[in-house]
Amino acid sequence: MNEKKSKSKVIAFAPEFVSQSLIHSVAGISHTTALELEKKGEFPKRRKIPGKKRTGWYLGDVRKWVAGLPFVGDANDTRAAN
Repeated sequence: MNEKKSKSKVIAFAPEFVSQSLIHSVAGISHTTALELEKKGEFPKRRKIPGKKRTGWYLGDVRKWVAGLPFVGDANDTRAAN
């Protein structure tokens, strides 16, 4: 009986950091939008991962950003009305 070994792709590289491929799952925005908002100072800055040639968002920073988003209908809700 030959069993095929699964070749699962590891996408998390440190438990407290969020990669570009996971940012949508955590923050609900694409990595492109995250980078654009970061550039404008409206999203947390990425951090360098020690010993790696990678960067990622600190999960705590992203969670804080998400928690600070306005609720629908709040005075701070700046989305255009439909």
